[in-house]
Amino acid sequence: MTLPGMTIGAGIATNFLGLRLRSIQAATRNVRATLPANQAGDLMIVIDFDTVSNYGADQPAGWAAAFGNGSVGNGTISGSCKISTGGETGTVYSNNHTTPTAAWVIVLEGGWGSAAPVVGYVEGSFTNSDPSSATIESASRGTNPKVVISAFCATTDITSHTWSIAETGEAASDNGFEFIRFKWKLFKVGDAPVDIIMDMGDEGANGLLGNILNLTL
Repeated sequence: MTLPGMTIGAGIATNFLGLRLRSIQAATRNVRATLPANQAGDLMIVIDFDTVSNYGADQPAGWAAAFGNGSVGNGTISGSCKISTGGETGTVYSNNHTTPTAAWVIVLEGGWGSAAPVVGYVEGSFTNSDPSSATIESASRGTNPKVVISAFCATTDITSHTWSIAETGEAASDNGFEFIRFKWKLFKVGDAPVDIIMDMGDEGANGLLGNILNLTL
């Protein structure tokens, strides 16, 4: 039976699908990231944070350059993503540096369709001073369902990182030297998306990156 206002099949996924954190894993310093456990339909995201040089965007076959490449001067922050086909393994990356200073893989549970995420919009910067706030234009970019993601990376523990709206979820990790805070927001079919202003304080070498991913059910 169904309750009033409830539909079956794809409608359930459309209206009730969430994005819970399955895992966030830090790679050993100066090596590329290795995929942790994942299941079919999970959204997998790799973040590379380089503090020694400016590297061009790159990614394994089948991965999308979700975050593009936000870089200034002597540093780079970049990301790649894909939908898991189930039990995927191997090394992943988002730039052409084989020994990134720091790398993380975030796996979000989802049950998404197998189509690759479509990159909707990118904001990013790398700086050795206080990063300027940036607006992710999620109100006008892409179509629902879509996920807005932000990575805040630094060379000291991150004490100040904000969004202008409440997130769906947040995760944190470090490799003992570099630190990440990661936020995500799911806009489901029928939601009214809004722009998101992201900001962080000066935590040494700082990488700030935001993106919109359009997904399929």
